[in-house]
Amino acid sequence: MANQVKLIDIEPNDLINRLKIGKIYARNHIRQALANFFKSENLTTLRELALRKMTLRLATNSKVGTDRLLVCLSGSKSNERVIRSAAQMAQAFNSDFIAVYVKNNQFNKWEENLNNNISLAHQLGAKVIKLQGENPSSANYRVCQRKQRNQNCTWG
Repeated sequence: MANQVKLIDIEPNDLINRLKIGKIYARNHIRQALANFFKSENLTTLRELALRKMTLRLATNSKVGTDRLLVCLSGSKSNERVIRSAAQMAQAFNSDFIAVYVKNNQFNKWEENLNNNISLAHQLGAKVIKLQGENPSSANYRVCQRKQRNQNCTWG
């Protein structure tokens, strides 16, 4: 079994051009190849499948894979997109999904959005951690430092 796999990614039109000048098949087979399999749509689909397969292989065979993925929750409307992306990455890499947020005593005009983002994180399988502190960035940074090194920290 091979220890290493390399994926050579080439644009479908570049591959068709290589075929036309005889770098893939003998000249007497070029016309038939262009009429059958070597169509841009087929090559694009095959390219996407190859990239997905390689990504899955890397995710399942990686020795330095991500053990945990941490996302920092906020009341920002854009945080929903960050949470969903983090959940997808955690699933793809078979990682623990952790979401943290800072609750302080100050009135937060985005508290309703924060509560919605906390609920979303729960729904998507995150372990949600509530932190105390006045400075969300500092508190979130301390959590990232305390966790093991195989971890991604994503703010949003």
